Amino acid sequence: MKLLTLGGTALLTFFATVNVNAESSVGYEEATFEMGGQGPAGGVIFYLTDDKLHGMESAGYLKDSQGLYMLAEWGCNDIYKDVGFGVKLGEGKANSLELLEECSSERGGLIAAKHADNYVQNQYSDWYLPSQDELSKYSYLMWESGRKVVNSSADIEHYCTWSSTNYFWNAIGAGYAQGMTQEFDEYYSLYTSGRERSKECAIVPVRDF
Repeated sequence: MKLLTLGGTALLTFFATVNVNAESSVGYEEATFEMGGQGPAGGVIFYLTDDKLHGMESAGYLKDSQGLYMLAEWGCNDIYKDVGFGVKLGEGKANSLELLEECSSERGGLIAAKHADNYVQNQYSDWYLPSQDELSKYSYLMWESGRKVVNSSADIEHYCTWSSTNYFWNAIGAGYAQGMTQEFDEYYSLYTSGRERSKECAIVPVRDF
């Protein structure tokens, strides 16, 4: 393991493993990757295809210029706003595009999806807010490897983290729309929850490669 800085956040990560296959039939060499290793943009790989040629990487929790965790609203505080219903792996990008087109902040700032969209690392600018399953895969990888979701400090455990997935709650004929988050319970175990869209939660940009 080694200390890696992602987007101003210091975190412990596995040593990046990149293998180069023998020359392929189209005449060039292809790199393979490892789970928990470093992706093309310098993020932590949390999903890989079976051939280990493609996958998803995360930049970790965004921080501001003062080193504090960046928090933002989910946006689209309108009741029943029909956006971001993709939950599964591979649906975060489409969710984020919907949020960028349809949603704004109640406080006048940037919504979480816009912060993720604005993020640039190692000249890669194609980051987005993950779907709930994408965020869960990243979070559980970090948790199981003993890194408590991206870094060695405990203060992030007190924050919710936004996914780009919508959550609609309905009880006894009354309903309201929320955003889905990844959070900790009192035993520091990860769980999924719905949160009011005007609440400010942390942001974890991801990208495909």
